[in-house]
Amino acid sequence: MDGTRLTLQDGNRRADVGSLVIPRRDGVLRKLKLTMSEQTAIGKRVILFIMLGLTAWGIYHTVGIFRSEDDASKAIVKAAVVFVAMALFLGWWGALLFVFKRRQEKRLRNQDEQDRT
Repeated sequence: MDGTRLTLQDGNRRADVGSLVIPRRDGVLRKLKLTMSEQTAIGKRVILFIMLGLTAWGIYHTVGIFRSEDDASKAIVKAAVVFVAMALFLGWWGALLFVFKRRQEKRLRNQDEQDRT
């Protein structure tokens, strides 16, 4: 296998660590010989399915906590904590996916502009 030389740099010091071999990994979608747009569409569906599953799981636990408590005020607080934690997690994950997508699109636009020049 071909390797890439790995050099670590700390300030003005450089250290040649040696050869780093990164094996090529063919994912399941690549083995199916799908186009990039088909892979992207499947990936979006998978992420949506996972997010919907996590939402259903969070709602299930929220309802379970609410129904298990005798004191209504405690039940509302506990259920709200679980629901807000789930919502914050999914919101954070969605925001990270959005930022990643924008960076990737910007990188592709820059590459296209460089290829044209």
